[in-house]
Amino acid sequence: MKRVRSLVTSRPLARRPTTCGVQDSKNAERDDPRRSSAGSDVSVTPLRGYRRRMTEFDLHTADGLALEARWDTPPTEPTRGIVFCHPHPLHGGTMTAPLMEKVTDHFVGAGAAVLRFNFRGIGRSQGGWGGGIGELDDVAAAVAAAQRAAADVSVIGWSFGAGAALRWQARDGDASTYVGIAPPIEDSSGNTLPAPGELRTARRTIIIGERDQLISVDDSRDYAGSIGAGFEVLPASDHFFNYREEGLAAMVLAAFD
Repeated sequence: MKRVRSLVTSRPLARRPTTCGVQDSKNAERDDPRRSSAGSDVSVTPLRGYRRRMTEFDLHTADGLALEARWDTPPTEPTRGIVFCHPHPLHGGTMTAPLMEKVTDHFVGAGAAVLRFNFRGIGRSQGGWGGGIGELDDVAAAVAAAQRAAADVSVIGWSFGAGAALRWQARDGDASTYVGIAPPIEDSSGNTLPAPGELRTARRTIIIGERDQLISVDDSRDYAGSIGAGFEVLPASDHFFNYREEGLAAMVLAAFD
């Protein structure tokens, strides 16, 4: 695996949208760790007792937005790269939600580098709600940045983020390993999960809480079976996994064994 270096841009997050997409060479250079030389790079100590490095940087989307993002990396050479997509932007979802932190903590502890980002319009990310369609470009930008730093990149999402990541895989023909934490069969904006024929064959797992109040466990099981994905149910947990973050994080990590 290529070494994950300090993934930062050479200047702070822009106030106005850029005019170039992620495929543009200038944006590729700004997102490329091999060309990055400045930014916020600090070591933090998570609850599990080991040290990790957090590096803040900017992603650049194909439609010209700069997104707030960060890498969390272990003190040693990372074993893989993970892109982690947060819940619904219109319902309080951010990359720093406690569950996002807990799952990240587990993966970094297992030697992985984790890239999180705020969807457009959240935190310092430019733009606004894209109806669940524009957000696919956000996922694409995150994965592109991760792939420039790591040879083995997988995608994880929670709730809306899980649905967006899977719909991005269908749109772009991606076959990376995928773990979806409670992806809605149909979200509040009417976006539905891809039909089986729209997805390339890949290693996938869907995890849901036994008491999920937003998504039917049976429907999720049926959908997972239709796309050939593994399916896991976390006992005594709902859609938000309150007080079950540790168990969920362990279950997500186990999906990569």
